[in-house]
Amino acid sequence: MTAIVDCRCRLIGVVTVGTELDLFVQPGGKRVGFELKFADAPKMTKSLASVLKDLRLDSLIVVKPSGSDYQLSPEIKVMSLKSALLECDELIR
Repeated sequence: MTAIVDCRCRLIGVVTVGTELDLFVQPGGKRVGFELKFADAPKMTKSLASVLKDLRLDSLIVVKPSGSDYQLSPEIKVMSLKSALLECDELIR
């Protein structure tokens, strides 16, 4: 099952067999995924590595409620909700 919502940056919620992602955007052909977490300090997991590889993402942003932003890997950023919203705004410009 795949849910699709179109806007200026092609917002697409993605669900595939074995791989799940909360939000997928494709601004200018760049593949960016968003994963929403309730933890204050998300860590690298097998599922994050899997979604990055399986969906061939250029980058993955893990969104947490608040706090400081940090990198989990070169392709994976952990960002507060506020920072992630600002990032989305930059992606669609």
